[in-house]
Amino acid sequence: MIYCPCYTSERINSLPSLVVSPIKLFKEVVKGSPNPVVYDGCFFGKSEGYKLVCYNEANGDALWVGETKELITGSPLKVDGKLFLIDGDSDVVAVSFNEGKFLSNFGSSSVTQWASKGEDLFISIFEEDNEFKKKIHCRDSEKFQVKWVYKGLQFDYFAVSDGYVLLKDNRGNLANLDIMGQERWRLSPLDTGLFTSQEEVDSLPESKPGFSNLNQTIGYPMIYQNRIGITPMLDNHLIGVDLATGKVLWSRKVENSQNWIRQGYCDEVYCLGSYYIEAFSLETGKQTKKVAIDGSYITESLGVETISFTQFAVSETHIFAASSIMQYFAAISIETGKVDWTFNPDEAITATDQPYVANGRVYYPCLGKMYIFEGKEGYVQAL
Repeated sequence: MIYCPCYTSERINSLPSLVVSPIKLFKEVVKGSPNPVVYDGCFFGKSEGYKLVCYNEANGDALWVGETKELITGSPLKVDGKLFLIDGDSDVVAVSFNEGKFLSNFGSSSVTQWASKGEDLFISIFEEDNEFKKKIHCRDSEKFQVKWVYKGLQFDYFAVSDGYVLLKDNRGNLANLDIMGQERWRLSPLDTGLFTSQEEVDSLPESKPGFSNLNQTIGYPMIYQNRIGITPMLDNHLIGVDLATGKVLWSRKVENSQNWIRQGYCDEVYCLGSYYIEAFSLETGKQTKKVAIDGSYITESLGVETISFTQFAVSETHIFAASSIMQYFAAISIETGKVDWTFNPDEAITATDQPYVANGRVYYPCLGKMYIFEGKEGYVQAL
């Protein structure tokens, strides 16, 4: 299953999309995409037969149903007029963007994560002789041929920009490649200056009270302006690294929220906990926001006292969050922290269901359905 929660290769949402309360339901898409994405006025879901469906973003009408077998995932990757998908046989296939016509089947590939930049695809797969070790392929989008393979750092996630591929593992080790797959530098947690000895690193507990897996580096790295890599680090730190040199530019311990539940937005990175919204400058690491969450509306409207979020998206005005623990959606004001809207879906929310904001609308995926909401201004034409 491909799990790709952000939709720019750099993992930074740089296009603000205003979604102003009150928020109303625009459309329910049966068999919705597990990770929504909007490309050139279209969004995608699955048909009852699990084939890819392309919808008109403006009015929600279905434009075409793809000529493929059933899909493992409904989140396609668009490169050079083609959509790349994983079908029911775990094969990588390509269909035309405008009509969904079948173009190519590139064969089986155990893809765990992919991203695109230009006409290249960057694909994380398990090694054939070791299901616990990953390698990254760079392949061209024309014939899906391998351009290079990297088997160095045993990473969990990666990010791609115009000039770099940044990889991290779950213990804070980083590696940076150039666009030709050559390793430029590598950092360990000790190299960051956050710890004085390996014994100190090894003595960190797996978690702290109230924060599950606090000290592991869970989550994706991000790349800002092809210059700075932003990654989670042990003991709930975030660090910014110069991609050209590997020099640590800044570090910040996230005190009031979980740094693995975070999203890059314009020139900030947002972190979300049960009680606070926090944001930090991607340039300097300095805190730009710390807003206490007022969850009284959740308590009153849903009858629950626990406030918890597993995924979220950011807009100009709100944090749009999902809770797989308590099964609700919520809109939280960035300025005041007030929760001013909640929604209980019919379908179950899973821990990897990532909300998505685009052009005046919020896309909330669930298990088997996608809910699309819009603000009072409705759909906003993309510039």
